[in-house]
Amino acid sequence: MQKERSHAGRSRRAGTYSVTITDDYGCRECRRCTLNQPAQPIVINGVVTDGNGTLDRVDITVTGGVPPYRLLWSNNATSEDINELLPGNYTVTDANLCVATTFTVKVSTGIDTITLDKAVKLYPNPAMDKVKLEVDGLIPDKVTIIGTDGSIIWQTKPAEHNLEIDTRAFAPGLYKVAVHSGSIVTVMNLIIQR
Repeated sequence: MQKERSHAGRSRRAGTYSVTITDDYGCRECRRCTLNQPAQPIVINGVVTDGNGTLDRVDITVTGGVPPYRLLWSNNATSEDINELLPGNYTVTDANLCVATTFTVKVSTGIDTITLDKAVKLYPNPAMDKVKLEVDGLIPDKVTIIGTDGSIIWQTKPAEHNLEIDTRAFAPGLYKVAVHSGSIVTVMNLIIQR
């Protein structure tokens, strides 16, 4: 009968350790390993930038530990900073899952905040198969539809100020439509029903 001892999950300090493994036949294998510890622990600091009616972003700074840093956000982004965020919690960990820091993007007030100088219309809303977007007197730089997890579902650079979007491939639910014009972004809710 083989005997097992596990020390997994125990916190060890930096230093040299020995491990001996013995099988059912009495054969032994001894190994030494060294655990290194960085001079400073890894620290993730960040700021959530309020978009004032636009989509928010999280800007972080990573220090300590052993670079290069490999980051993974809860929305599967791997960049240091994440942009165009819907309200919710976003968690970042390093590649070794050593640090987990959560940043909260708060719900903005109002459903349809218009920040462009021109009127933006999105109809019908709720939509089934198609939705129309109209921006009076202006051709947007970009139009983005974002899911509740913060992922970009659909994006285009329109050639005119009126746009018809085929929504048949979208699952029923709530989405955000972001209309980009220069540094200004107008964000509206879009509900898809079947």
